[in-house]
Amino acid sequence: EGGAALQDFLNVYRRRALSGEVVVIPAVVQGQASAQSLRAALAKAIKCGLSSSDLAFDVIVLTRGGGSMEDLWSFNDEGLAWDIYNCPIPIISAVGHQVDYTICDYVSDLRCETPTAAAQVLTQYQTEVSANLGRIKAQLLHTSLTLKARGPERLKELSPKNLVAILKERMSLASRRLRECRIDDKIERLSGFNELSLRLDDCSRKLVMNEQRRVEQLSFKIEKLGNMMSALNPKQVLNRGYTYVSNDSHKVVSNKASWNKLAKEQELNLHFSDGSVKIKRS
Repeated sequence: EGGAALQDFLNVYRRRALSGEVVVIPAVVQGQASAQSLRAALAKAIKCGLSSSDLAFDVIVLTRGGGSMEDLWSFNDEGLAWDIYNCPIPIISAVGHQVDYTICDYVSDLRCETPTAAAQVLTQYQTEVSANLGRIKAQLLHTSLTLKARGPERLKELSPKNLVAILKERMSLASRRLRECRIDDKIERLSGFNELSLRLDDCSRKLVMNEQRRVEQLSFKIEKLGNMMSALNPKQVLNRGYTYVSNDSHKVVSNKASWNKLAKEQELNLHFSDGSVKIKRS
């Protein structure tokens, strides 16, 4: 079953991936020696993945097919869990089926429901890139065919005779615009702009002054409220030499009637500004 799970992973990855090499490091995945075998395989993967730039690993996939709880028990090994947790290379756990959970799932960087799901996750963005490249290729092909079809027409449009006609039309249009934009009209418009500019400057000064007054008023109110809150702070009252008494339920004994209701020898808390002490009702 483990072999089938590996083939499922490899088939999906090779079908969807644009690039990337898969290095398979085998291990025993069930039985008494399986936990130690898995730890040894992981150590080998880390050593290979970090030792050479040619074999540098971007990710490690820990995978096997489904099985009973006993079959998957080696993936609950504490030593293996610590190895995964301390691994410097990201690890994807793809052990068993959707309903199978092991400790390795919780200490890995990502848990996938099945080996196939792990291959899909690894190739997700490559599939999107492939689709985008296909669309770009189609657009480039369409553009090139369009340009090729319009080539003779564009050459005709850019012939010297047509260029002279276009330049004459543009010069005529520019001449009409110059006649429409007389100098006296410009001066009259500019005078109106100057008046608007002065009004805007005046409004801007008034707005700044009003905002400054509002800020000053708000600052005064905030300072006043801060002083009031500081004066009403219970800790400030204690700092002036006052104390208060509370029972074990942290209920304050605030008057004589409450004091008289207390039992003899009842333990109380006497609070100061820097702490509290235990006392007894006499």
